[in-house]
Amino acid sequence: MLRVMIVEDDRDVRAMLATEIAAIRDVEVVAAAKNGHEALSIFQAMMAQGDTGRPPVDAILLDVNMPRMSGPQAARQIRQLDARVVLVMLTMFDTPEALRDSFDAGATGFLTKDCPADEVVDYLRRAVRGEQVVSQRATEVLINAFTQNARDRKAQESLLRQAEALPPRLRGVYELLVTGATNRRVAKVMGLAESTVRIYVSEVLHRLGYNSRAELIAAYAGVGSSEKY
Repeated sequence: MLRVMIVEDDRDVRAMLATEIAAIRDVEVVAAAKNGHEALSIFQAMMAQGDTGRPPVDAILLDVNMPRMSGPQAARQIRQLDARVVLVMLTMFDTPEALRDSFDAGATGFLTKDCPADEVVDYLRRAVRGEQVVSQRATEVLINAFTQNARDRKAQESLLRQAEALPPRLRGVYELLVTGATNRRVAKVMGLAESTVRIYVSEVLHRLGYNSRAELIAAYAGVGSSEKY
């Protein structure tokens, strides 16, 4: 059972998300909050009452822009309380800055509000399994940001040079990764088993010096840290 908390300042959106997500098999919406401050209070109360052997919830879905305490601000404080909980941001404001702030705050994923509930749950499950997740729309924003931001060209060109040095099979995996393709999609396009794709993805990230596909996509889009280069 996937236990989820929803943090969203719009009452109607919050209610809709809670209803649609709770209707999906093996998912329980254990709490909903209207802002980061309330979410933090609920989380602390759940910690006080719950089993210390596991976090109070498996995943928290946080709106980025909220009154009193934003999603990234809440994420930082929640991670200080329990670093095991998975934090995934959900927003309409799909900007590179919002994504960068979210990952800087310790978020595991970044989704836009055009994602249907079943996709949101799929992303949450993947995040709980240890993946960093970025929805397709957010990936497109990152790629567009690169084309519009000349100051990051040098870092992106360095990444491209590294990518060109990859063996052909790994280069194919890389080219799909930076479009936001899932392991399943990579496997289908390249005619590989998903278990093989997971190995190749790890090898690509290792050779290029990234910890996750989200970091790789951010660097490709030109919003990653130039210090890596």
